[in-house]
Amino acid sequence: MEIAICDDCLSDIQELKKLIRKCTKNSDHVHFFEFHSGKDLMDGFRKFSVFFLDIYMEGEMEGVELVEQIRKRDSDALIAFYTAHQYPVSRIVRAKPFAYLVKDSVSADFMADLRMTLEEARKKEKDRAVVIPVSHDGVTHAIQLSDIIFIMRERTGSRIYLTREGAEKVGLLRDAGNCEEKELSIKSRVGMEEYYNELKDYGFLYAKVSYIINIRHIITREKSLVVMSGGIKLTVSRSRKKAFDDQLMSYWGQQRKEEM
Repeated sequence: MEIAICDDCLSDIQELKKLIRKCTKNSDHVHFFEFHSGKDLMDGFRKFSVFFLDIYMEGEMEGVELVEQIRKRDSDALIAFYTAHQYPVSRIVRAKPFAYLVKDSVSADFMADLRMTLEEARKKEKDRAVVIPVSHDGVTHAIQLSDIIFIMRERTGSRIYLTREGAEKVGLLRDAGNCEEKELSIKSRVGMEEYYNELKDYGFLYAKVSYIINIRHIITREKSLVVMSGGIKLTVSRSRKKAFDDQLMSYWGQQRKEEM
């Protein structure tokens, strides 16, 4: 597990590392990467299992701005705030951190949230190892689950909607300019129901009878729809609303549930 910690206070970094070691197993093979400013992190950017970010760093971009920069490079990044500062709830929700850990407040709840964050990092690492094979233009591509936003039923087979990064991996994008939504999807001969049976244990759930979505790409939940990565808006059917929201709130955690 590769863990990035971005904080301008060296003692706080060391304290967090100590707490993380208490929560990890020998089999995790934890490696820490320390950054002392948002600029340092972005200059040396790579994908990590999890990012722990301070919200305020002297002379640097604040944590919410840093989250936006990280998500441009890794839309599926797992991010937790580790801070001594209170912050407006509306901005925290917009940043969509997995956890909000308050420094100098190491309680049972703090440790439970830290363990939950590390467990999510383990799950995401396992997810990256799971791929689905899809043929396109005579070539079979191994598509990572983290690159799939949602899968829609079609008359024959299904259509898989990808992140921009995922579309680039399978060669759907020929240039770096703007692209149509259809260019970010790939046709599959496999039916949506078959994909659901294969992926339901990896965070894919029905929003309507016609499509299943990857819960990790939900940005916001509104009255009758969800906003996904890339600004895609998908309707949640009334008949599936309760089961859908129960799973979503469980994923976002009890604290996020109270904020909404």
